[in-house]
Amino acid sequence: MEILAAGGSVAPVELLSQAGIDVTQAAFWQGGFDVIEEMVTALEKLA
Repeated sequence: MEILAAGGSVAPVELLSQAGIDVTQAAFWQGGFDVIEEMVTALEKLA
């Protein structure tokens, strides 16, 4: 809720850091790519 409440008043890197999320780490981005890959795979199975 704090992330949403901040709106655009705090830089994303700082805001997420306060929530314990480090967007400077490759693992953060890889996790996002992994989720997208799973979604694409599921979509391909529907076709």
